[in-house]
Amino acid sequence: YSPNSLRTVEEPPVHIPTENPFVPPLVNTQSGLKRNAMQLDVTSYLSPRWWTRSWGWIAFLPHEPDYINPPFDPLFQTPRRPPHYDAPAIRPIYPSGFGYKKKHPHESAAMKSIHKARDWFSVWMGLLSFLIAMAETKEHELRDYPHLSKKGWADYLLEQAQATYPLDATQKDRFLSSWNIFLLSRKSLRQRIDQAETSLDKQKRLLRERRPPTKSAKVFYWTTDTTSDGYIRKQVSKKWREDTLGDYSTKQARYDSHFNEWDCSSQFGSD
Repeated sequence: YSPNSLRTVEEPPVHIPTENPFVPPLVNTQSGLKRNAMQLDVTSYLSPRWWTRSWGWIAFLPHEPDYINPPFDPLFQTPRRPPHYDAPAIRPIYPSGFGYKKKHPHESAAMKSIHKARDWFSVWMGLLSFLIAMAETKEHELRDYPHLSKKGWADYLLEQAQATYPLDATQKDRFLSSWNIFLLSRKSLRQRIDQAETSLDKQKRLLRERRPPTKSAKVFYWTTDTTSDGYIRKQVSKKWREDTLGDYSTKQARYDSHFNEWDCSSQFGSD
C-alpha cells in the first residue's frame, strides 16, 4: 500500500502474520479437517497488510490484471525461492491448484474452477513484477562490480528456457508477416464476392460493418505456430464467441464483413 494511493482503505490491525496467507484454511468435513483451495479469494490480498520479508511482494499484485497479453505459463517453473537473485519471496499455489484440469460433475462447478484459476494469475503477475523489480535493483547495485554482477533477468530466463515468448519486437513482425500472407490469400476471393454481390447483399454487408455481430459471426484467434516461426489462425467454438471477443480490446479484434468473421490478436496493438 502506498501513502500516495487515492483508494479509501482501512489500516490493518497491528499483527504480523507468520503463516502462509496462500494456504487455504482448515474446514470441517465429514471425513475430518481438510483444506480447500476454493476458499482462497484473490480479492482478499488487495487490501493493505503489514509488510513481511516473505510476503512483501503481495504489494505488487495488480488491481486490474491484463489477461490478454502473452500468458504466464513460464511461471509454472518458478521455484519456491527464486535462486538467481536470491529474492525474498515464497511462491503461492499454482492456478492448477483450483482443479480446472480435473473432471467436474456440473458445468457450473467447472466454470467456477476455471474462473478461480484465471483470477489467480493476478497473484502470479504480482510475484513476477516483484521479481523483475528485485532483479533490476540487483543489476543496478552491482553494475560497477563485474565479478559480482548478475545476468539480466530476460537473458537469464531465455537461457533457462523459461521464456516461451520472445522478448523483442520480432514477435510482432512475425505476426504481421503471417497476417499479411493471410490477407493476400483472400484478396482474389474478396474481389469475387464484390463482383457477385447484389445490391441487397451489399446493403446487408454494410449494415454488418456498422454493427458487427458477435453471435452469428465466426471468431478466430491467432496464436504462435509450434512448427514454424509464424502464427496460425484457430477458430473458437460457437459458445465461446462472445467471451473471446470480450477478452480483446477494440483494436485487438478485427471484423471482416465480407466473410462475417472476427480475427483476434494482442499483436494488433492496444487501446
